[in-house]
Amino acid sequence: MQRRNPRIRFVNAFVSLGLGLLICGLPALSLAKKVSFNPPSGNGLPGRREGAGIRGNCLPSSIGASSGGSLQAATLAKQVFVTPLIPESRSGLTTSAHPTFFWHVEQNTSATMEFVLYDRIDSATRKEIYKTTFAPDGKPGVVSIRLPETIGLEPLEIGKTYYWTFKLVCNTRDRSGDIRTEGLIQRVQPSSELATKLEEAAPRDRPALYATNGIWYDALASLADLRRAKPDDLTLAKDWSDLLAAVKLGAIAQEPLIQCCQAGINQSTSLK
Repeated sequence: MQRRNPRIRFVNAFVSLGLGLLICGLPALSLAKKVSFNPPSGNGLPGRREGAGIRGNCLPSSIGASSGGSLQAATLAKQVFVTPLIPESRSGLTTSAHPTFFWHVEQNTSATMEFVLYDRIDSATRKEIYKTTFAPDGKPGVVSIRLPETIGLEPLEIGKTYYWTFKLVCNTRDRSGDIRTEGLIQRVQPSSELATKLEEAAPRDRPALYATNGIWYDALASLADLRRAKPDDLTLAKDWSDLLAAVKLGAIAQEPLIQCCQAGINQSTSLK
């Protein structure tokens, strides 16, 4: 009986082991854990999440010129210019005393952008507590605003729901054409269990902890901070894509994060 060469047996065994690891690894790759968002129960705001404008308002001239100045009404009668990065309910939670808000802004010719925070939802009784305006740079992408701690704005109250608006001001002399989005934010106290997990977790793991506990604003802000620090990290890019896809915003997951809106041209607060 002819004996097999030990070297051949070793090579065959090595190849078999490699194939086994590859095959066993495929399910693990396909079952890679996503950053999932568990929305809390509660009411949001009715209506459309995106901010759209009548044809011509804030429309870049290059778009009109490329179509000979006459685009189909169905295409531009309501052009989406602003999409807030919030769940479809337009409501979200935060644990932060001075949280960060995010919007995706399309290319536009707005004169200014305006963010206003109100102390409650009811339009008849709410009061403006913070307002800032700033100049856009015209580039499409994701912009953000963090509530300041240095101009007398008190921390958001735990358990209270605040109402905000974000507008593209197309014409400062005629505000009727403003492109508007709105949303709600409520500050909550994390459970002792979650607080402990957040304290012990590496920064890389905190966005998932916030997301699975339904704390949208903090999940988004913490993940955005990580992406800005490591823009070439593919794992963070996937986490960002997964998180936005969880609230049906996956179409804008590849848009750049723009550092344009941290300091306002004009800031004011009415909160005493």
